[in-house]
Amino acid sequence: MRRTYECLLAIDTAIQPSEADDLLEKVKRTVGEAEGSVTNVDKVGIKRLAFKVHGKTDAFLVKVLFESPVQAVKTLEDMLRLNENVLRYMTTRFDSPPKVSEPAAPAQSGSEKAA
Repeated sequence: MRRTYECLLAIDTAIQPSEADDLLEKVKRTVGEAEGSVTNVDKVGIKRLAFKVHGKTDAFLVKVLFESPVQAVKTLEDMLRLNENVLRYMTTRFDSPPKVSEPAAPAQSGSEKAA
């Protein structure tokens, strides 16, 4: 059974951008090998952490949205746990796929209501 997951990665800022891209490709490959598919990768950017993690105060945050069988999450988390460039990770499961919110319709002014 395929489910939708989101994995938030905190990547060490000391590595080169090409190494971070290689890590993301490895994440995509790991999910793909487990019969899953990555639907979206959102590079949030460098953010200050709330507390030091392995002596680091900043991290490059990336959100990866993917659909996969349950065993793919274990495989992915094992790979992330062994990678020294990943400071932290968190995988969450969605009961239903996340919906993209649409902008709210503009409110009508009083003069338009009277017409």
